[in-house]
Formats: sequence, C-alpha cells, structure tokens
Amino acid sequence: MADPLAGSAWSKPATVAGFVTSPPNATLLRLAGEELRRSPACRALDLGCGAARNAVPLAMQGWRVLGLDLSLPMLQAARERMRAELDSRHRLQLALSPMDRLPVADRSCELVVAHGIWNLARSSAEFRAAVREAARVSADGAALFVFTFSRNTLPADAAPVHGEITSTILVNMLLLALVCSAAAYVLYFRLIADIGPTRAMTVTFLMPAFGMLWGRLFLDETITLPMLAGAVLIVAGTAGVVRPRPALRGAPP
Repeated sequence: MADPLAGSAWSKPATVAGFVTSPPNATLLRLAGEELRRSPACRALDLGCGAARNAVPLAMQGWRVLGLDLSLPMLQAARERMRAELDSRHRLQLALSPMDRLPVADRSCELVVAHGIWNLARSSAEFRAAVREAARVSADGAALFVFTFSRNTLPADAAPVHGEITSTILVNMLLLALVCSAAAYVLYFRLIADIGPTRAMTVTFLMPAFGMLWGRLFLDETITLPMLAGAVLIVAGTAGVVRPRPALRGAPP
C-alpha cells in the first residue's frame, strides 16, 4: 500500500517517533470518561489519530475506537502500540483515510475527536468538507472534541496559509459596503433631516433588542428573562424620547 503522505514531514521517522512518545490529551480523556457514562453505544472516531496517542487510551476506557490517518507510517506505529498495550477486551480499528472522505456510516459515532487535524486542511473547501463529514457521521447528541495548533505550538518562522477569495466572499463584502454602510447612512442622514438628531439617535438604542431577535430567529439562541427585561427598558426609553412633547402653557403660537 502506497503512503499518500510519502515525502512529507508527517511520514518522516523523526516525526513519527515524536508522536509515538507523545502523551494523550488529558482534557480529552476527562471528556471521554464523562461521555462514556451517558453513551451506551460508546463508538468513537479519532480523526488524524497519528500513532494512537489518544486512540489507545480511549480504547482502554471502554470506547470502540476507529482511528483514521493519511500517513501510513503513523498507522504502522499505531498498530505496534495497539498490539503492545491492548488485549482482546479492547476495541480499536485503524484505517487509511483523508479527513474529508470518511469511510464511516451516517450517525454512527457518539464521540468525534479532531485532534490537530482540521487546521491542516490545504484549503477552505477541504476544511468545510471535513467538518461536513464529521457532522454526517455524528449520532444525535454526539460529543465533539476539537484541538488545533496555536502560534505557541508552531515554529516562529511558520507562515500562514493564503486565504481564498470566492464569489460568496465578494458578494458579502459588496452587500456590507453598499447596503449596510452606504445606503444605511443615506437613510440615516435623511432621518436626521426629518425628525432631528436627538430622535434619530434612538436607532442605535434599538440595536441590542433587534440583535436579540435576529439571534433567536436565525441562530436559535436562547432569550432569557433578564434579556427581555432589558429590551423592555430600551424600548420604553426610546418611546419616551420619540413621543411628541406637550405644548407649554403661555408658549407663543
């Protein structure tokens, strides 16, 4: 079987050796232990499992683990560790697979581990496809553990990957510039001319209330009683500013 990552840093012996001696993620194991108590099926998917630094401890906890990686030397090291540390009571399978095309059935995993793998996507399209695949194989109520490399875990001379400019990005930028900024300011200046600057300023007071409403409608965010109380106060204050003032006695006509 050919190694898809032959010649890359991930398949070099020194890199593999480093992963073999790397300890498991303690935070992941705590989460997995808690999830194991509420998940009778106990099926876990370890994306980019490497040399099984997390897959083997998960199997020891009682998970039925499927570890996937695209580096053949990493998987070979994982198999050696599996034979050395696990016995017939433990369930761990390994397979060669990319992150964006998973050989896993829909809604079959109660725990999905993406430990230092999604940040290695070579493009935004590959990243989005990988996330969609993880969502596809996740059972209802599944847990997701994500760990990505940060600037502190990369060499000082590491350069960021150039982003992609798509038609969707360009359209969104134009909408923000022309509709949300240019057209909005034209309307705002007309509002100042029609009702005066004090009343026109109340538009900004309503932004939190409408932001709460849009969050509920489009993002399914939770609206709490303190949030509703704050919105009522904002609307009441705005109404007090914009309502017509009574005429003063003795004022000239």
